[in-house]
Amino acid sequence: MSMLKVENLSVHYGMIQAVRDVSFEVNEGEVVSLIGANGAGKTSILRTISGLVRPSAGKIEFLGQEIQKVPAQKIVAAGLSQVPEGRHVFPGLTVMENLEMGAFLKKDREENQANLKKVFSRFPRLEERKNQDAATLSGGSNKCLQWVVPSCRRQNFCSWMNLLWDWPQSLSKKSLISSKISKNKEQLFS
Repeated sequence: MSMLKVENLSVHYGMIQAVRDVSFEVNEGEVVSLIGANGAGKTSILRTISGLVRPSAGKIEFLGQEIQKVPAQKIVAAGLSQVPEGRHVFPGLTVMENLEMGAFLKKDREENQANLKKVFSRFPRLEERKNQDAATLSGGSNKCLQWVVPSCRRQNFCSWMNLLWDWPQSLSKKSLISSKISKNKEQLFS
């Protein structure tokens, strides 16, 4: 069974069609990229999968359940999160408070503490900066925090395949980033 299946997805903003008849599957263990020019609909596809935009046609399944009509907060609770492009952390909150916000759906304090230990063992720079305002992090540390925050709400900590990343096209061209992600995903997110 595929983790994520998109069939014949179309998205409109009023009379403007942003996405037409897109289909793809993501199986467990795969890293899949949506590549296209600016305005090609990549972000619209991710926002639709995340429940932030309703499709005008098509079907989206996550772990075998249709989600195209499910509210965004329930999609997040089911374990699917989007990491948007840009510096999207909670400014004015510390790194630790941002991580705690990521775990707001989970009530098990012991599990949350264990997940924090895993976060800090994999991302020691975040532990060093846990009391720092997240808005003042460097670009790299900020992106690490963005990757980790949605993972804090999952049953299986840092379930890599359930993250939808919206990165600028310029980053998708950097083979170093792509190869590092592919090479280290099991180590970083297991």
